[in-house]
Amino acid sequence: MTGSAVSRTIPTMPARRLPRQAKVTCGWLATPQGRALAEHAQRCWVEPPPAGAAGQFLLRMKPLADWAHEEPATRFAHAVDLHVDAGRLDGDWRCAGERLPLPSQSLARIELRFILEALDSPEALLAECARTLCPEGRLWVAGLNPFGFARLRWRRHGLRALSASKVAAVLENEGLTVLHRQALGAHWQLPRSAVGAPAESGFEPGRVAWGLLATRRDQGVTPLRRVAPAWRALPGVPAR
Repeated sequence: MTGSAVSRTIPTMPARRLPRQAKVTCGWLATPQGRALAEHAQRCWVEPPPAGAAGQFLLRMKPLADWAHEEPATRFAHAVDLHVDAGRLDGDWRCAGERLPLPSQSLARIELRFILEALDSPEALLAECARTLCPEGRLWVAGLNPFGFARLRWRRHGLRALSASKVAAVLENEGLTVLHRQALGAHWQLPRSAVGAPAESGFEPGRVAWGLLATRRDQGVTPLRRVAPAWRALPGVPAR
């Protein structure tokens, strides 16, 4: 799909609803402690900025309407923000997580910030993200660590967390390539300095959260293998 076709399609999506008091469905992430831990964890993610993102589309999904963002949206032609409301996605658009109102391969970057825990069908949303991600686009997912010590607190609020391995398996099954996995955040609570160094491994049982970066490889840029000709003249032998 060309850029002009995408620009004509995206503005026709469902209009933003009038602001209202959203029903909190993310439980522990809405508490002061849960929010502080999760937002601190996402700040630990280190990712080099991709080249050539200007003029393309960014989709950000988050558990709360006023959730913090570190990724600047100014280098994208259009940014869409969605948050969870009563098990659905609300914000700039109103839609269900099982079906995004977007054409296939239309988004340059997608961010899922602790949103899988608040949906009934997180695997369906991951499949939709894979469908709408353009070749060489990036999908970043941040989620609660089901093996972390903090699970003793957020499980009481009904959250269901997926492991990084589970999410990676779903995305790879949908045709994406996982570029990087990283354990994020504190082991139990915020350190006094409120600054945490990112872990090198994508799996660390004590950490609060994890991050995962995936992309859709552009098959068109794969170099073709050179095939030897079926016949060639031997040295010193006329080719007639």
